[in-house]
Amino acid sequence: KTAPFFIKPACASNMLALALFVCGCIPIAVYSSSLPNIWPLPSEFTVSDSLNLNVDTRAGFIFSQNQDSALIQQAFDRYSWLCFPHRPEGQPNADYSTLTGLKVDINDASEDTLGLGMDESYSLDIPAEGGNATLTANTVWGAMRGLETFSQLMVFNFTQSFYQTFVTSIVDKPRFSHRGILT
Repeated sequence: KTAPFFIKPACASNMLALALFVCGCIPIAVYSSSLPNIWPLPSEFTVSDSLNLNVDTRAGFIFSQNQDSALIQQAFDRYSWLCFPHRPEGQPNADYSTLTGLKVDINDASEDTLGLGMDESYSLDIPAEGGNATLTANTVWGAMRGLETFSQLMVFNFTQSFYQTFVTSIVDKPRFSHRGILT
């Protein structure tokens, strides 16, 4: 007869393995919570460890493009609300540089219908010295992908009541040349 609280050796080793697994995951969870949640994850990226750049929306954050694309202009209108839904009332952190705009450089501004084989690659650079971030894409569709990523990097700091972001460098393209069916 065994005591009711006796743990069999096989169960003890399983519990030990589970405890080690859980303890091993905690540092990963803590570390990843400080990084932005970009979805889908870009193919290549570097992101600063903290929100160390102010984003000035009070003076009017400037979205600009080197081409005259109606699709991109409409996207600017949509993304200005998606990126900056709150009205900042606080003061920027004086220790950080300030981002004042996003400059979009598109190589081919033709607004062909998105299809198989369309180049949707882009690169996004948010510099530590502030000023303008730069989004470079071969097509308007790559620029649209980059705008979505840019919007995910804008963070409203509720403590300071001001927008901040990460110093970032991203090079991305879709992993697959075709799209699946989403249901």
